[in-house]
Formats: sequence, structure tokens, C-alpha cells
Amino acid sequence: MSANLTTKEASHLLRRLHTLLVLGKRSNTLALALRRALDEIHQWPQSMPFAAHFEKRPPRLVFAGYGPKFIKLIQEIIDQGSMHMLETLQQDYSPFFCELCELPGIGETVARRMFYERMIETYEDLCVAFANNVLAQITGFGDTRVRIIEAWINARTIDPTVAACDVVTDVRPSHPNIPAEITTTSRDTNTLPESKH
Repeated sequence: MSANLTTKEASHLLRRLHTLLVLGKRSNTLALALRRALDEIHQWPQSMPFAAHFEKRPPRLVFAGYGPKFIKLIQEIIDQGSMHMLETLQQDYSPFFCELCELPGIGETVARRMFYERMIETYEDLCVAFANNVLAQITGFGDTRVRIIEAWINARTIDPTVAACDVVTDVRPSHPNIPAEITTTSRDTNTLPESKH
């Protein structure tokens, strides 16, 4: 049974697992393997079904030299469209916090500052902070990072499903393009980016 994910969708799952492993400071060897594999997978046709890359050669041959834990993750994506390890680890962090960490130029340290200094815990909070020029007040947040956030907001305005890791890092200044209805925040959750385990 195949899950029929595209290569891009599978890549996003692998990137999220990498992010969660790094955030949780778990299995550095697996995190490094994921990062190396993601560099390779990024070169593949992204709209092609992920499983199609393994029709002639199984994952253990396509990813020769990778450990059995990594090969098992690839096989789970092919068969089920998800990974048990990912489902377990993503209970520890909010999806928005992970996306911020995956945004080129932001990372874990700045994402934590965004939460702790300005209580930016949702995408809507981020839009409000951007529209009100609050981001520049966060420690370590210069013009470049503001333009990175602007690029992500602009990309999500066009396609709400765009992943943070897909934002182009060419951040020349441009005019903000935030929908008018995003001027106030509504918090439907008060969860911290990290659970209290």
C-alpha cells in the first residue's frame, strides 16, 4: 500500500522530523542523516510521487550508507504517508513554533525570543506584529529578518499552504501585502511553543 505523497510533501515531513529532533536535542546522528538526505531529495522532481523514486531501487539502495532507522522512516513515508516518530515528537511543540524554526534566517533562538519577548504564538499574532512594526523590537531582529517574515507572509497570502522552509531567502525590500482583515489577534490557545515535560 502506497500513501501517494508527492516528493515535496514527503520532504516537508522529513524536514519537520529533523526540526523536532534538533529542538528536542535527540538523536544527532539521525538528524544529520535527515539533513543530508533532504539536500539530496531537494534535487528530485518535487511534484513526482515520492514512492516512484523507489520503484526500481529500494530505499536501502537509494540511500546506501544510511542507517536502518533512517531507512525505516523512508519506508513508513512510502507505505503510510507519515512516521510514527514524527507523530510522537510533534506533541512536544506547536506546529507554528516548528514553522518559525524552519524559516530560513529565523531558527530556534529567534523563534523563542518571538514567543517570550512578544508572545507571538500563532501565524495571526505574527501578522499583527509585522503590521505594527513590533518585530524590530525583538532582540536580534534586524531588517533582514523582518523582510524574511514579510516574504513568508506575502507567500502565504498567495498560497496559505506554503511551508516556511519553502520561502525564498532573497529578501529585497518590498511593500507589505497583508490582508486588511489581519489587524487584530485572536488567541484560541495559550500553549507555549514547548510543552512542560
